[in-house]
This record gives sequence, structure tokens and C-alpha cells, in this order.
Amino acid sequence: MVELGAALPRQLGEAEGLWQMVFGDDARFQRRFYQLCGLEGPLVLCDQGRVMAMLALPPVSLVFPDGTRGAGGYVYALATHPEGRGRGYASALLEYAAQVLTQRGAACMLTVPAQPALFDFFARNGFCPAFYQRRVEAQPAPVCAHRLTPEAYTALREQLLAGQTYVSQGAGQAEVQGSLFGRPGRSGLYQLQLAHGPACAAVEDWPEGAVVKELLCAPEDWAQGAAGAAHLAGGPAQVRLVSGPEGTPYGAVRWLGGQVPAQWQARPWGWMGLGLD
Repeated sequence: MVELGAALPRQLGEAEGLWQMVFGDDARFQRRFYQLCGLEGPLVLCDQGRVMAMLALPPVSLVFPDGTRGAGGYVYALATHPEGRGRGYASALLEYAAQVLTQRGAACMLTVPAQPALFDFFARNGFCPAFYQRRVEAQPAPVCAHRLTPEAYTALREQLLAGQTYVSQGAGQAEVQGSLFGRPGRSGLYQLQLAHGPACAAVEDWPEGAVVKELLCAPEDWAQGAAGAAHLAGGPAQVRLVSGPEGTPYGAVRWLGGQVPAQWQARPWGWMGLGLD
């Protein structure tokens, strides 16, 4: 018999094992993730008492240009056991998550597909591409910069994104993003001082190459900011910048309850940036 719900204490070990099997993150990371991002733990689908699919659902907000906010949930670490693939378990669990969020009064459900091919899977489950990025390769050049705490980064991020449509994530999610570093020396959450004002950058220095998960700055400063972020990473870096639909699809949204906000209908895209990818 198939059962869906929040993971019971006796199911947490199976859910942790499934997460690690699919994504490689150990139990210590997962427990820290739940502590910082979603104390309720994972949602699971069990068949014959065995955990066959799971997902995490930390809360987020979608902020519109006038400052109004819609509550949402972020589908993260959606995983199906290899022995259960092709049976519709992931789709059933997504539908259950939508019901949970609707009962909580949420307006939307968001996700970042782990690879481009998965946009089709999420489209079949009611999602559409909604968050885009422009990606540039930057060569390093020094700028004035200093590290930020997750709380300070979150506050500056909100300031720099004011007047746009964007996903607002708490300091806990910024802290988790800040822990996804390939090499800890240069990686971190930073404030940069650029020609037209402050900027923020989430820098990850991986052995295969540095990635700046988001650079937020005045449009006139993106080249200086990208070079500065690359300098913080210690070498050339891929830098992700705010974009409209002409950019690369990054995240997807599913609206709940059949209600699509008028502000979204007028301008159906926004910025996500920190997807904990």
C-alpha cells in the first residue's frame, strides 16, 4: 500500500539513505539542512512500508516589485529509489506536497531542476520555467570586499533586489548555500564595493572551477563585480547574473489553487539565484 506524509522518526534513516544515494550528501549535512531550513523534515512516499521517494520543502517567499509577498515552498532533494523509478512515485509526492502547501495558504511551489532535461518532467507536473540567469566567464580583478554573515548577506540581498520579482530565502538557507563550498579558503558570502554602490556575491571555489552562484549589483557594475567575484574565488569563474527570459532557465514555479497573481501574469519571470544547487 502506498502512503504519503511527513517522515516518521523510524523513517528518517531510510530518507537520509535515499538522499545520500541520489545526491551524495551525508546525514550530517541533511540534519543541518533541516535544522536551518525546515524543522519539519522530509515528506516521504512509502510503498509496503518502505521509503521509495522523498523531498524537502523549506518555506520561501515570492516578492513582487511593489513589495507584496506570496508564501511558497521550495521542492528540494526530490529523490526516488532506483527500484521504484517509472512508477509515478515522484509525481505523486509532488502532488501531495502541493496539497500540503495549499493547506498552509501558500501561493506557489518552486524548484530548481537538477538538470535541463528535468524541466520536461516538472512541466508534466504543473510547473513552468520562471527564473532565469545570464552566465558569464569572468577573469579576476581586485575590488574592495569583505565577508558577510548569512544574516547580513540576506539583508543586503533583499535591499539589492527591491523593485524586482524575486525569491526571498531566510538566513538559514543562505547559511546552507554558504556551506556548499568545494574548497573553504576563498569560498563565502561577500559584500563588494563597486563604482555605483554595494554588491553581494555567493562564491563557491570548486576544484573543477569557481562558480559565483549569484552576483547582485547595479547594472552598470556587472563587469566590475564579476571580475571582483572571480578575484575572490582566486581565478576565472562562471558568474550568474540577473536575467529576463532571454537567459538560461534555472528554476520553475507551480501556482497553487488555480490563482496566478496579476503581477506575475504581467511579467512572468523573476530571480531565484540561491537554489542550494
